[in-house]
Amino acid sequence: MEFFDLVKRRRSIRKYQDRQIERGDLEKIIQAGLCAPNAGGGQRAIIVAVRNLSLITHLTLPTKRIV
Repeated sequence: MEFFDLVKRRRSIRKYQDRQIERGDLEKIIQAGLCAPNAGGGQRAIIVAVRNLSLITHLTLPTKRIV
């Protein structure tokens, strides 16, 4: 697939499935994120991937209280 075809087909997903992403796919997504440009290029991105469901629940509790 050509790059511009991919850009034209991109979309935002708001309906999440209750399953984990394969580790290899997750690593590719993280690599793509690390290669993406940032504002001014001055700071490196920090990407954290959490796969433990109980930890995810614990980390999202403060956000749910605010919203």
